[in-house]
Amino acid sequence: MECIVHFELVRKDKVSPLRGIVDVEPGQKPLIHDLVQMFKDIDLEVVVEDTENYLFRSTIPHDPYTIRVKKFDMGEKTDDYVEDTELKSIIANFIPKSRPL
Repeated sequence: MECIVHFELVRKDKVSPLRGIVDVEPGQKPLIHDLVQMFKDIDLEVVVEDTENYLFRSTIPHDPYTIRVKKFDMGEKTDDYVEDTELKSIIANFIPKSRPL
């Protein structure tokens, strides 16, 4: 199952919200080494700074940055999910209704 990892790359005073994808077992969060590998795959060389808060820091001395994982999206509806019925209604008006033969 794919997990979308939402994270922030903090370099000097600039915060860049980014995302990555990790394969996980259904119902499981990514492990720390999965996250490190995901960052490595997108050319971010990091080490773990705080495992509980999912904080990472750069291993490159001339390019210091930190990464904060903000959220794991497993594609599940959460309690704060609200279906946008108005948007659905608007979209339905653009879909042509089938005509009988």
